[in-house]
Amino acid sequence: MRKYLSKIIVCLLLCVFSATMFACGKKPEKVDAYEGLTQFIEKVEQDNKTNGMFTASLVNGVASDYVLTEYLNDGTYGYYNQSMIIPMNFIKNYYQDLERISALEDISNEKKAVINDLETSIPELNNAYIDSVEKYVSLKTVSSATVVAEGAKQRYVQSLKSFLKISYEVALKLAKVKDVVFNDYSSLKETTAVVTNEQAIMLRDYLMLNHANDFYNCLIVNLEMEDFTSISGSKEVQSFVSFIRNVKSKFTSSMALQAIKAEELADLTGEAVTEQVGEEIKVVKYNNTTIVKIFDAFNALENERKMLSKAMEEFSLYDYYVNYSCNMDAYTAKVQYATNYSNEITKFYNNYSNDYVSYLINIFKTGV
Repeated sequence: MRKYLSKIIVCLLLCVFSATMFACGKKPEKVDAYEGLTQFIEKVEQDNKTNGMFTASLVNGVASDYVLTEYLNDGTYGYYNQSMIIPMNFIKNYYQDLERISALEDISNEKKAVINDLETSIPELNNAYIDSVEKYVSLKTVSSATVVAEGAKQRYVQSLKSFLKISYEVALKLAKVKDVVFNDYSSLKETTAVVTNEQAIMLRDYLMLNHANDFYNCLIVNLEMEDFTSISGSKEVQSFVSFIRNVKSKFTSSMALQAIKAEELADLTGEAVTEQVGEEIKVVKYNNTTIVKIFDAFNALENERKMLSKAMEEFSLYDYYVNYSCNMDAYTAKVQYATNYSNEITKFYNNYSNDYVSYLINIFKTGV
C-alpha cells in the first residue's frame, strides 16, 4: 500500500511540474555563443548578396560592411549608420574570441552566467535582423512616390530600432565576456610595459562601443529615431533643436576615436614596480600608468552614466517636444524633477561626453 501511495505522489508531482513548465511557456532557445554568432555573421554576409540592405563603405572615416544602404551618405539620418556600424563591427571583430571558452578548465558560476546571458540573446539578434531584411525588401518593392512607400519606410525604421537595440545588447554582452571571463581589458594595466597595437585597438573598440551606446540611447531610444533639427518655434523649441544638433555633431566628432589607424597609435607605456628583497631588487609587475589613466576616465564617466540612465528613464526628449512643445512647466507637472533630469542629460552630452572622448583621442595618439 505504501509503495502504491508513493507512486501516486510521484505521478502527482510530475504532473504539477509539467503544468508549471507549460504555464511558464517555452524557455528561451540557447545556442553556443561562438557557433551562434558565427552563423549570424555568415548569414548576414550571404543574405546581403541578394537583399543589399548593407553596403561596405566608410562612415566618418570608419570602415564597415554594415552601412545601411538606405541611409548611405544621408545628411539628416547619418546617425543611423553611426549607431549601426559600431556594435556590428564589434561583434564581427571579436566573436571569434569566444572559441577561447573551450580551453578554460574551470569556469566560475559568475562567468557561466555572463556566457549564458550572451548565448540566450543571440536568437533575438538573428530574428531582429531577419525582420529588418524583410521590411527593407518590402520597402524596395514599392514606388517611392506612393503613400504606401511612406508606411513601408516607417515599418523599416521601426524594425531598425529593434535591430539596433539587440545589436548593442549582444555587443556589450560580448564585451562583458571578454572583460569578466577573459580579463582582456583591465589586465592591460599590469601585464606589459608597452601595450601592443592589437591590444590598444581592442581597448579602443571597447571604449568606443560604450561611448556609441550613449549616443544610441539619446538619438535612437530617447528621441525614438526622430530628427528634430529642422523644426522652428519658440525660444525653448530652438534651444531644444540646438541641443539635438549638438548631440549629433558630437557623435560625428567622436567617430574620430574609432577612425584612428593602427599606425597612428602611440605607445601606451608604464613603469616597472619593484621591491627590495634582501639585497636584491626584483620587478614585481608592470604598472601601465597610461592604461590606468584611461580606466580612471572610463570609471568616472560610468558614474555619470548611472545618473544619465536615471534621467533618461524619467525624461523623454521626444515627449518634451511632441507632447509638451518644450514647455518645461507643463512637463514638470507630469514629472516632478523634470528640470533636474533635463539638466543632467544636457550636461552629459554637452560637457562630460565631449571632454571624455577628446581625452581618449589625445591619449591614444600621443600616449600621454
